[in-house]
Amino acid sequence: MPTSQLTRPIDRPAESGETTRGGWLARLRRHRRNAYRKVRPHQARRLIADGATVVDVREPAQWRAGHIEGSVNIPLTRILARRGEIPQGAVVTVCRSGPRSARAAELLAAHGYAAHNLRGGLREWDYAGYPLTDASGEPGFVA
Repeated sequence: MPTSQLTRPIDRPAESGETTRGGWLARLRRHRRNAYRKVRPHQARRLIADGATVVDVREPAQWRAGHIEGSVNIPLTRILARRGEIPQGAVVTVCRSGPRSARAAELLAAHGYAAHNLRGGLREWDYAGYPLTDASGEPGFVA
């Protein structure tokens, strides 16, 4: 392939009104502003105690088997369509082990939410000894 066809990041033309270096820094600042935070179970409990909304992004059957009391079940595939159901402010996203809720936190943070992802998901929550509730209000389990 001829050298002229290679595209390297430094060869990218600056977008209107930005220098290459200044544009990179501006994009980094925007990314940091829209980034979510990863939290451990004890930090999530503090956020919840302070009024954070818990959004469980697992499928409904998984949520019914066991969830954090008071959590809202919005599957990841519906998170943007149903974000109007989530009050603005602090949000803790959870799933079974963390990756789905990390994606949800990323999406919510990009839409202005103070998003936090429960690192390790409900498996880590359960391992820390914190309670799970099933759909009938009885003790639940991670599904």
